[in-house]
Amino acid sequence: MKTRLLPGLTLIEVLIVIGIVAALASIGIFVSMNLYHGYTLVSQRDQLVTLMQKARSQSLYNTNQASHGIYIAPTQFILFQGGSYLTRTPSYDEIVERDPVIIVSGHSEVVFEQLNAKLPTPVSITLAQDSRSMSIIINKEGAIIF
Repeated sequence: MKTRLLPGLTLIEVLIVIGIVAALASIGIFVSMNLYHGYTLVSQRDQLVTLMQKARSQSLYNTNQASHGIYIAPTQFILFQGGSYLTRTPSYDEIVERDPVIIVSGHSEVVFEQLNAKLPTPVSITLAQDSRSMSIIINKEGAIIF
């Protein structure tokens, strides 16, 4: 009587396939986390730029006959009405929560002049996370460059 070998996979072949799948999965997780961190930084920058554009527009259109600006708090972006954050009218505040993982450096307050939306001096704000950083620059004419 002859012994017939059934086709199939050996234990070593199965272990090799599992090892390859595990290696590919770990690379995929690393890449996806890197993309997520990049998305978070871009999202926070876009959110801040949008609020700055809104504050600039409100100053330019002289909404409520007042200047408007942005204050960057540790966990919030605050769009305010008034000559400064300290002398603002708190009832007009628009508060947007921000990701505390993102480090924001530079000016913490930007106030656009009433009717012309200019700044007394140029402003630079940097957002950073891990090894990535992005800058927002506002020139004296009020143009927001990012």
